[in-house]
Amino acid sequence: MLKFNFQTIKKFFYEKDLIFFLLNFLFFYIIFWHALDYGRTFDDGALDKEFNNAPGDGKLLATFFYAEFHFYPIYFITHELDNFITFLYNYFVGEIANIKVAKNTNYILHILNAYLVFIILKLLFNPKNILEKTVLYFASIIFLIHPIGSQIIFNVTTRNESLALFFSLLTLIYSFELFKKKTIVNFFYVITLYFFALCSKLSAITFLAIIPLVVLLINSKYSELRKNLKKILPIFLSLLIVFLTFYYVRSNFVNEYLINYYSNFSQLISEFLIAVKFYLRGLIFPFEHIYVYADNYNGNYSLIIFILFIITVIFSIFVYFKFNDSILVVIILWLSATLSLPILFNLIETGFPLISKLTERYQYSSIPTLSILFGWFSLKFINKKYLNVFILSFSLLVIVFFTLVTKDRSYVYENNEIFFSKADKNSPSNVYKYSFTIPVAKAMHSNDESAFLFNIYQLYYLYPNDLDNKFQLMNYFIKKNNKKGHDYFLNSIKETNYEPPIKFRLAEFYYKHDNYIEALKTIDEIFNDFDELIASNKSKGILIKITEPEIDDVYFLKGLNQKALNQLENALESFMMSNLHNPLHATALYNSSIILKELGQTELAKRHFEDAITLNPFLRETVNNMINDQRAK
Repeated sequence: MLKFNFQTIKKFFYEKDLIFFLLNFLFFYIIFWHALDYGRTFDDGALDKEFNNAPGDGKLLATFFYAEFHFYPIYFITHELDNFITFLYNYFVGEIANIKVAKNTNYILHILNAYLVFIILKLLFNPKNILEKTVLYFASIIFLIHPIGSQIIFNVTTRNESLALFFSLLTLIYSFELFKKKTIVNFFYVITLYFFALCSKLSAITFLAIIPLVVLLINSKYSELRKNLKKILPIFLSLLIVFLTFYYVRSNFVNEYLINYYSNFSQLISEFLIAVKFYLRGLIFPFEHIYVYADNYNGNYSLIIFILFIITVIFSIFVYFKFNDSILVVIILWLSATLSLPILFNLIETGFPLISKLTERYQYSSIPTLSILFGWFSLKFINKKYLNVFILSFSLLVIVFFTLVTKDRSYVYENNEIFFSKADKNSPSNVYKYSFTIPVAKAMHSNDESAFLFNIYQLYYLYPNDLDNKFQLMNYFIKKNNKKGHDYFLNSIKETNYEPPIKFRLAEFYYKHDNYIEALKTIDEIFNDFDELIASNKSKGILIKITEPEIDDVYFLKGLNQKALNQLENALESFMMSNLHNPLHATALYNSSIILKELGQTELAKRHFEDAITLNPFLRETVNNMINDQRAK
């Protein structure tokens, strides 16, 4: 019979460090229990709405496959596990919202990440006594409650960043094991875990550089560097092969996007300095909320921070060569790698990914560097008389400060809409937009005409070239039968940059308001513009592909208008042209099947309908038809 005594319990909890994980768990849940009752944020709702209202064609199907592969094979962890737990809880215990289960998952993942940071700190510093171990635990707490992590913790849609870091840190830990002992099992762990990290978020690519360099620098002095390069090579090659394999497979699931960077060199330098300043300041001094201090685009301040960073890099290299102390170099390498992607994002002018330059989640994988720096600095003085009390007191002070700031930030996610509506006047211009778009949406919902007009005109004067605002006002004047007001904004649209993309938006607007003849006239203008564009480039020997708007979408919209006017044969031709230009356009096939049925060609209609379902089983129209068929039975 197994006997449990104090030594057994001590060995189980202390030697395995389980006590540190439990302390993190209790500490975090006691402080942030309130946030579990928060609902979905404004961003969550916007994403859901965008997906659910997307056209039921091949593009929606591609989006579905991308979303599934993006998390696959850990899709179960991120989505299905939450649903399964919700089902079990509701069945056996009582009613619980799925969002609360999802937020618990976020909490646990973040706490696990803090625990892994603690394990890595032990690998880096090899603590010799309980005091040093306690200091490293305090350093890992810095990661746990750092304010930058607030978006990852309290916003469900950012869980992939947490998962990516979780699997990347595990990969790093097993890479240390692989460096010591090259076994098939260790290779399997490293390869599998890094694949999971990439599945969670492609930004895990930065660990392709971080992992081998950290393992190399920590496990060898400078004098042994060349010798150990051979030992680190298999680890690097394993990670590289995993990345290349993953990226090749992933490329078959996502569309290609054209990314345009700032072409002006001075603008590139400015954006680079702004990004460096922004992310480093947020890491070291995260007191102010990201949307408040992000407006400070002072070039001189950005340059000063960049120069300070360069000086720190030089000092770190000096310490490495002079004292064989590689920790500062590790911090610089890790920080540079993890901040490279958000800095690169800041240089993107247009294109995919459509990311916010102000999003804190891109700093998440950088926070461990602060824990490493904190641990390194503390261990330098912890064994000195009197200084150990100072170090521990200072650690606790920092932890309390970060906890208060993070708790304050958590309330942002209680009601994301309120936060944006009350945004500080010095915030970036995109926050001004939220300040009026939210009241506009609420005014429309409550039929408050005066509130709607006030806020929509505020938006119009802030962003006079924004098409959405003009269409909103045109829509309002149509409902009021005010032709003069409608024509004023219509002429405003036609007077400025009246190119095919804008004409397409206008044709869509006409269609939604049953003005099919004007919609067809506008579509004919678009095709004339296309012909002129193709002819002018052909004379120069240039073959072009038109993407704004996509030709298949123009034909599809034309078919919808012709169908509404009962021009069935013309509509059929337009839908078939749409399918010709985009063979994945399942909605065009579906509409063609409806027209063929009306024209009496039932067999061909059936074939088109089956092809539409084959292309996209999630096609909204086909699903609705199947539901109606089931109800009829």
